[in-house]
Amino acid sequence: MHVERQERPTQRTVDDRRPRNTYTSADLGKTVRSWNVKFSGWSGIDVEEFLRRVKECIDSARLSETEVLGSMSELLTGTALRWYRNYKNSWQDWPAFCASARRFFGVMQYFQDSLQTEVSTRTQGSAEPVAEYIICAHGLMNQIEGKWTPEQQLEQLYQNIRPELKKLVPRERVTSVDRLVELARTQERILEDEQSYKETPPPEEVFWSEFACKARKKEDSKPSKKIAVAAMAQKPLTPDMNDRSLDILEKISKRLEALEALGSNTPQEESARDTHREQLTEARNSNRGNNNYAKPQTFAKRIKPKSEENKDREPGPSAKAYCHGCAWPGYIWATCPACSGNKKGSK
Repeated sequence: MHVERQERPTQRTVDDRRPRNTYTSADLGKTVRSWNVKFSGWSGIDVEEFLRRVKECIDSARLSETEVLGSMSELLTGTALRWYRNYKNSWQDWPAFCASARRFFGVMQYFQDSLQTEVSTRTQGSAEPVAEYIICAHGLMNQIEGKWTPEQQLEQLYQNIRPELKKLVPRERVTSVDRLVELARTQERILEDEQSYKETPPPEEVFWSEFACKARKKEDSKPSKKIAVAAMAQKPLTPDMNDRSLDILEKISKRLEALEALGSNTPQEESARDTHREQLTEARNSNRGNNNYAKPQTFAKRIKPKSEENKDREPGPSAKAYCHGCAWPGYIWATCPACSGNKKGSK
């Protein structure tokens, strides 16, 4: 027995559009009123927002633009409604309606220029999330007549993000607005984690010290300039110090002060240096008024001769020296007639 094969009805693919709904005049008016969109022309939402909202409702309800064009009186009030009644017969389609609405209620060229400037200066705020900034800046760009190209919008959005994000998000990796949002938000979270990062507690502050972090920063074993200056300033000064010792101490103190000036000064260090400087001044002044203090001596006078048998002999050519072998004035040991073997001496 032969059975004829019946063909099944073809099903619609995903790409096929669903058929638009058919409405009666009463149903259409009720549907349009349910959108809760009103436009008066001079108050409330602007014309661009109104047209955008109506277009979204048309697509959502699967209506045709021509059907809704005849029911626009349900969405208009005041001046906009009077405008609609006067010019509705001159519009052949939805684009013609939109062009007329922009002509009567749209932004003038002066405001368009101001809007261009506002878009250029709309940068990301210091505490503003990057996603919120991109949404707001993109909304401003959509208000400009003669829409910016996607490349222009992307470039403007990237240039106006925070500098710290721009350093972490290379421009060559940003190929679209979605990619910019993805990369910038990732780096934004990393920056937030860096600010809230806390060092791990030391072993003595945890319950199980065996598993605590034992690494510590290496401390500098060399004394700092501050310690050196403070130690110098605290060194006591004795009254029997001569001018030469005071000069050396003063030079060292000034040198240490110059080195320490490269860093920060604490009030204690400043006070110690001032006290030390005053002590140096008082010691110098008191020594100058005292004739019995220990004056600096030459190297020759500080060495005691081995013998003084020739100390009364006629002085030689060097009046400030004497032989440390026999005390002959005016000679040193190498030129002394008695000690060097040179009977005539040496001038």
